[in-house]
Amino acid sequence: MSSAKGRPVIEIKQITSGRVLLRIYGDALAGADLTYCNLSHSVLTGWDLSGANLSNANLTGARLGKAKLVKCYLIDAILFTAQMAQADLTRANLTFANLQQADLTKARLAGANLVECKLNEANLSSALLDLADMKNANLRNAKLCSASLVCTVLRSADLSGADLTGANLRRADLTHSTLNGANLTGADLTSVRMGSAVYDEQTRWPAGFDPAAQGGLLVRRHPVPARRSWWKLWPLSDKTSAA
Repeated sequence: MSSAKGRPVIEIKQITSGRVLLRIYGDALAGADLTYCNLSHSVLTGWDLSGANLSNANLTGARLGKAKLVKCYLIDAILFTAQMAQADLTRANLTFANLQQADLTKARLAGANLVECKLNEANLSSALLDLADMKNANLRNAKLCSASLVCTVLRSADLSGADLTGANLRRADLTHSTLNGANLTGADLTSVRMGSAVYDEQTRWPAGFDPAAQGGLLVRRHPVPARRSWWKLWPLSDKTSAA
């Protein structure tokens, strides 16, 4: 934080160049209006942004580790590859946000709105996601090892190839979700709801768990027949046969 004519000024800088991306007059960012701001690759580690509006902001590659983003608005924000380990996003609104390949290790997302959020290949290991709304979220190949998803709504979410080993999914709603190739080894699926959830032969379950008995639907992959060349299918003419 610097000052201008006795007034406190907050400067948000770019990671590599140190270039100032944004100057805000004041001594805090909590509740600030940062909609549509370009803060890509900015350094916001440990900052308090509680209640701030970052909707439609570009935070690609931003450093937000241990940042306080409680009840923050991040609707349609771009957080691609953002570093958000141990960030506090309790009850934040991340509807439609792009968090692909973001690092959310041990982040707190309890009660957060993650509806239709892009989280494919994101790292959510040991994250707290209790009571979060993740309907229609894209979690393909995401890491959710040892994550807490108690009472989390994952209805129609795509968890194909996701790693959920050791995750706590007690009373979670997996109705109509896609679990093809997901790894749920050691996960707690007590009282889980998974009516019409789709899984395949590659899906791995906790010992003794019967997904079909819980309403899951096994989709078997049939081998694709080899394509035959058209000339092998074309009937030979009489002259050709005679020759």
